[in-house]
This record gives sequence, structure tokens and C-alpha cells, in this order.
Amino acid sequence: QSQGEFKGFSDRFRDVKNRILKDIGGASGLPSSATSATSASDWTQQDIGKWIRVFRDVTSSTRVFQADLYFGHALFGLCLRRLSRRFELALNFEAEAAGDSGDSAVDSNDLGMQSERFANFVEMLAKTNDRALDEVLSLGPNVLAAIRRQTDAIFGKGLRDELQQPIERAIKEIEENPDETPPIAKYTSLLLDAAERGELRMLSVSLEAKERIMMDALTFGVFLQDAEDAQVSRTLTDG
Repeated sequence: QSQGEFKGFSDRFRDVKNRILKDIGGASGLPSSATSATSASDWTQQDIGKWIRVFRDVTSSTRVFQADLYFGHALFGLCLRRLSRRFELALNFEAEAAGDSGDSAVDSNDLGMQSERFANFVEMLAKTNDRALDEVLSLGPNVLAAIRRQTDAIFGKGLRDELQQPIERAIKEIEENPDETPPIAKYTSLLLDAAERGELRMLSVSLEAKERIMMDALTFGVFLQDAEDAQVSRTLTDG
């Protein structure tokens, strides 16, 4: 599949995910309030760019950053499961309308065709049915709490404070001792100091291990939606 096939849905999902992470807390990058304390007149854009890359490498190795990635992947898995449910329902309606006695209007052995039709279904939904997409991307407090509990169990609690404290120390140092050092350099230095003292927990794993962790997040999101569907079904049956 080309990357553009899911662009409409992906853009909407990214906006929802970023809003949720901002609302409930998470790694949020550099505070905007600390950038005016220095002139950095002797630093070139190339020098500052190098510090930005170092800062990115440091923050991407923290547990708080990886926890946010896990959280986002779990949300995506849950929403993807909701989309697949709608797709299955659409196929069933199509089969019934065509008088087909089979379970699906598409040959179940032709996974490539199903994958292509699913991609087209998602993009069509993103372009033509805002209400349906809003329902897919509607994430209530119980769902978010369940994913947060899972994230806390894997990565630990208090991660936001671990990142915020050295950043606040950097802000204070910039305000009290202004010089020509770029703020990004001080942020990075104090983050490294916090990591060395064990105040900022890092996560050093291989790329393959990170991929497995993110796949676990996607799977958790799928299973969480299945559990929610089962709960709704039991409630309707009992009622």
C-alpha cells in the first residue's frame, strides 16, 4: 500500500493523539518560555542544529518518550480495530444486498484484495463521513485510563516529572545566569546530568526490541477494543 492511502485517517488520528497527550501529560519538548534568555550571538545555525539533534537523541532514549510512543500505538491499534469492524459490517451489508450467501463479498483467501479494499474504505471514510470518523476517533476516559495503566505498568509512573524537573532547572539557570550559550545546549546538558544521576530513567534497547514493544502496544489496543465490544454486547444482552 502507498503511504497516501491512509493519509486522511492518519492526519486526523495524529491530531487526536497529540491533543490527548497534551491534555493528559507527556513528553512535550522544549518549553517556549525559556528561549528569550540568551542571545547566542556567537553560535551559528549549524551549531544550534547539532545541539538540537543531540537533544532529540537524548529525549528519544528516555522512558517518557517511549511511553508516549507506546500510548500512541495503543490508541492507533484501538482505532484500527474500530475501522476493521466497520469494514466487516460494510462487507456484510454488501453481501446481503447482492444476495450472496457467503460471509463476505470478497474472497477470504485473497488477502491482497481485502487489504486494498480496506485501505480504500478507510480513505473514503476520512473524506466523506466526518461523523463516522469522529466515532472511530472518540476516546473516552475509561479507554484512556486503561491504556495509561498499561503504559505505567510497562514504563513506570512519574515519568513526566522526571523530564520536567531538569528542564525547569535549565529554565532557572538561563534566567539567573544569561550568557551566549543556546538554551538547547543547557537543556541537553542538564538532561544528561539527570540521566547520569539516575533521576531521569532511560530506555536503552535495540531497534528490534523497540519494534516488539510497539507491536505489543498495537495488539493491546486491538484487544482493548475487543473487550469494550464484548462489554457492550453483554450489556445489551442483559438489558
